[in-house]
Parts: sequence; C-alpha cells; structure tokens
Amino acid sequence: LAGEVAAEWNDKITENPEYDTSKLMKLVKQIVPYDMKHNSETDCTDLLMEIERLDLLIDSVDQKCYKKVCLYLKSCVPYAPDPENTILMKTALSIYRKFDKYCEAMVVALQLNDDEIIEDIFTKCSDLTMKKQLSYILGRQQRYIEFSDDMTEIGRAHV
Repeated sequence: LAGEVAAEWNDKITENPEYDTSKLMKLVKQIVPYDMKHNSETDCTDLLMEIERLDLLIDSVDQKCYKKVCLYLKSCVPYAPDPENTILMKTALSIYRKFDKYCEAMVVALQLNDDEIIEDIFTKCSDLTMKKQLSYILGRQQRYIEFSDDMTEIGRAHV
C-alpha cells in the first residue's frame, strides 16, 4: 500500500505540480503510525522519503523503534543524491536529539560538519559523564569547543 501511495503521489505531482495531495496525505498519516507499530519502519521511511515528508517521521518514532529508523536513514545516505542525503542525516539527528541520545547525535553532527549543532549538542547535555564522553568523541576527531566560564566552573567542581 505504501508503495502504491508513493507511486500515485509521484505520478500526480509529475503531471500537475499544483495537484491537491490532501487525500493522499490523509492516507499517509494513517499508514505511518500503523507501520511504526507493526515493525515496518523501513517501509514507512521509504514512503516518507518518496513523498519528501521526512518531518512526519520525527513525530512518529517512539522509544522502541528509533534505533532501527536512524540506522536505516544513515544507511541510505550513501545512495541518496546531494541535497537529500543531508536531509536524511538531519532527520536522524533530530530523532536522536528527541530521545536525548547525545553521543549518537554528536557523531551525526560531526558527519554533517556543522559547528553550531556540535556546540549545541554539547551544551544541552547536562550529565557530566555524558559530557566527558562527548569530549572524547570530539577530541578523537580533533574538534574543539570553547568553554564558557560557567562550563569551566562546573567541570572543576566535579573533577
């Protein structure tokens, strides 16, 4: 069903770029939760990649399936064309951040090579042990973050 919806979507959009996709979107919004609950995360992700609505994936992922979805998204990156591969990585990053998986998010941020996101992940992490792990990840990649005065004091108090 997901494949048929994706094919219909692409056919209609190709024929008429101003085609009203609301009926198909209504169907997609029914398929996505069903697939997520019934171990068809890859089919769901494929559908959302086809219709270019990966933003729907972030809200649909739960604690049980986020690892599988992120792994699939990251494994699709080498096969996706240039702007789409970045979208796949940013979607995986958003999912990791949703579940406070800082180390996984940091690895993806490093792959994206976005200093702002790297620093944001580091500063949002409140667990000192996790911050140390993030520091090791950054150090291994020879990436450095300037500490603010309050971050330095926190580090000294817990060392």
